[in-house]
Amino acid sequence: RDSRAARATPVMQAALGTVVKRTGRAMAAASVPAGSAGMATAAASARRVAVLGGCGALGRAVVDAFKGAGWSTTSIDMAESKSADSNILLPKEGDWSGFLDEAAEVDVAGGSYNAVVCAAGGWAGGAPGDDGFMKSVDFLYRVNFLTAAASARLAAKYLAPGGLLALTGAAAALQGGTPGMAAYGMTKAATHHLVKSMAEPGALPDGCASVAVLPITIDTPSNRAAMPKADHGTWTPPAAFAELLLAWAEGKGREANGALVVAETVAGETKFSVQG
Repeated sequence: RDSRAARATPVMQAALGTVVKRTGRAMAAASVPAGSAGMATAAASARRVAVLGGCGALGRAVVDAFKGAGWSTTSIDMAESKSADSNILLPKEGDWSGFLDEAAEVDVAGGSYNAVVCAAGGWAGGAPGDDGFMKSVDFLYRVNFLTAAASARLAAKYLAPGGLLALTGAAAALQGGTPGMAAYGMTKAATHHLVKSMAEPGALPDGCASVAVLPITIDTPSNRAAMPKADHGTWTPPAAFAELLLAWAEGKGREANGALVVAETVAGETKFSVQG
């Protein structure tokens, strides 16, 4: 952590934990008291994206793509992103609901996000009859569905008109049952339902879109370590998703509200298609 990065005021600490702000394109860390006018930075006029899971492989790619296009980036995660312009550090235990409401209020400082992206997620196998199944349900509920729900809430409260809410689903959850990874399929199917719910009139500000990208397998270091003999040419690189999400956020080729978009990669070439 940058030794100059400051914690929120004691009152905000009790409710928020730590919010680390970075100001300007030089990424110099600065103290930002709760409710301070100093929350407005040199990048305040830039389009702003919040990335839940900004420290994961997919989240890092999203932060980098948006930042490279001149967006102001906020990472929301349990660890600090060194690339994002600002960080909201989630508590590792306890309820996120009140925390995120107050932390986002501090982050936007009376403004709004132009895009909210949920890049968080995880995987676990197992059938309902297996030992450890309920632990998998608890884990995946938190990392897959709770993060999607938190992103939807942020979008409902802080997304600007015409903005983008993008969640991460899974192609497997469109294919019927997932008996060998039941908890994973449950949480991803719930995420798909949430996308549709947020696409209903009144769920988001005027002109906004709720969409999801549905990977088959993302090409990440952890996946390669777990499956070293797999055909990695069929795995989709995080940058491919990040570039697509950036284009949608900037109004380029954005899919219809409520779209579930599957990524399919063959021989290193990725194509996206609407499947729901």
